[in-house]
Amino acid sequence: MSVRQQTPLQKRFYDVIFGTETPAGKWFDIILIAIIGVSVTIVLLDSIEDLHLSYGVLFLQLEWIFTILFTIEYFIRIWCAPNRRAYILSAYGIVD
Repeated sequence: MSVRQQTPLQKRFYDVIFGTETPAGKWFDIILIAIIGVSVTIVLLDSIEDLHLSYGVLFLQLEWIFTILFTIEYFIRIWCAPNRRAYILSAYGIVD
């Protein structure tokens, strides 16, 4: 599998998304974990019948927003990965 040359922008995104050594990378991870937590909480709340009846439409809209955000994040990970195929087929890529 070949490793391709990254542009400076791809390198910067890679350092932030895949690295935890920089303040930006740490903040990215913290924000991503918080968004995942909120997303899971929304799904759990939506499973409660009374809340679903009252807020089901809002929960559905939020779930779509989170799905779109996670999809964008996944495609950015692929875009900035030095070896796209290796990332997609890796455990992290499959879980994403």
